[in-house]
Amino acid sequence: GSLTDASINAAFDEFDANHSGQLDARELRDALRHLGVETNTLEAARMLRTFDTDGSGMIERGEFLLIVRRLLIMRAEGAAGGGGC
Repeated sequence: GSLTDASINAAFDEFDANHSGQLDARELRDALRHLGVETNTLEAARMLRTFDTDGSGMIERGEFLLIVRRLLIMRAEGAAGGGGC
């Protein structure tokens, strides 16, 4: 099933262990895994650098929503078998 903003926000809250409103790379990895995205710490750190629009070194809620939406789009495109040339 598709993830709603509410479920994505709930995952953010669950893995924002210190309630800072931000996720570090490890928390990001765990939150993504909870949402069914298989990732490791290195990939999570790479995503953090890519989507950390304010340069804080952390992922804020809005940035997390962007990451999850982008991953879902990529997964849908991969599942549709598009690609190749």
